Parts: sequence; structure tokens; C-alpha cells
Amino acid sequence: MSICPKCKSEYLSGYDTCADCQVKLIDVLDEEQKSGNERDQSLVFLKNVSDDYQKDLTISFLETENISVIEKHEGIGQYLNIYSGQSYQGKNLYVLEENYERAKVLVESLKFKKETSKASEEDYVLEYNRKLKRRKQILQGFIFITFIAPLLFVIIFNLFG
Repeated sequence: MSICPKCKSEYLSGYDTCADCQVKLIDVLDEEQKSGNERDQSLVFLKNVSDDYQKDLTISFLETENISVIEKHEGIGQYLNIYSGQSYQGKNLYVLEENYERAKVLVESLKFKKETSKASEEDYVLEYNRKLKRRKQILQGFIFITFIAPLLFVIIFNLFG
């Protein structure tokens, strides 16, 4: 097995050059390259964000300060996101250990306000009830067209036909 010394991609035997970097592949990494790769892997948990808005805002804010961020779903969140389009578990954000303290201070300066007031909760309940009533009307129409109308037609046809 060969490895690219630049991007650390692994290749099966028979390949001489990295397809991405155009660098000659090597068989074994020397100790300096191995330790550099392990250093890059030392990630520290920074924060769990509940939605994509918070995630995008936090990541873009940190990246303007040259802090790389890795996002990862918590638990089975990725499967929930694929299946239902959302995940109640949010996403975990990770940064390199060397950037953790600076990132923590920057993230704490971001304040996410919950925009739920009594009026907005009442509006939400009214809108939900309106949608529920509309769904009920659609279901009643479907039942009438599918079952009751044909039954009435058969009864009337048998009585007068």
C-alpha cells in the first residue's frame, strides 16, 4: 500500500502518483510526517448547536478568525437528518486543541436569542389549529368522494333503476 506524503491519501499497490496532488507516492511515512498527522487529529469539543442557522453563523464567525471548525452530528443525528430532514440532537462543533481557548471566547460572545414571546406562541397555536382544521376538511372530502358518493349512487340506481 502506498501513501501520498502531502495529503496522506492511501493507494493500492500499482499506483505511482497521487491523483489529487500529482506527488510521487511513498510506501512508509517517516516519524515527522506521522506525528504531524496525529497533531492535526487532536480535536476538542467546542459547542452543540441546535439548528443550521446557529451552525452556519458560528462556523462563519470562527472561520473569519482563521479557526477551522469540524461539524459532526451527535449520536444518530445523521441518520435522523437523512430520514426526516432534521435532527433534534443538533450538531457538535469541534476545533483544534491549539485554537480551543480563543474559539471558546469568540463563541461566548455570540448570543442566540430565543424569539418566543407570548404573542408569537399564540400565533403559532392559531396557525397550527388552522392547518389542522384544513387537513380535517380535506380528509372529510376524500372520504365523501371515495366512499359515500359511490354508495349513494348505487342506492339511488338500485331504487330507481
